[in-house]
Amino acid sequence: MPNRILRDGILSSEAVALLSWPAEVFYRRLMSAVDDFGRFDARPSILRSRLYPLRLSQVREADISRWIAECEKA
Repeated sequence: MPNRILRDGILSSEAVALLSWPAEVFYRRLMSAVDDFGRFDARPSILRSRLYPLRLSQVREADISRWIAECEKA
């Protein structure tokens, strides 16, 4: 997996500021998984297992779907 560097602009992003705390964490984890063009498998079951491998008992697929929708809206 390639290394990712998030620019400090994320800290002052108005769109990111609109996200709830869990959705922002999801977004930041997603940025660690996508390829150089922002592509990745968007199935909630895959996202859940890849982004939260040590928290599968705490994160549901419904959470993933809700956070995706929140990110799209922001």
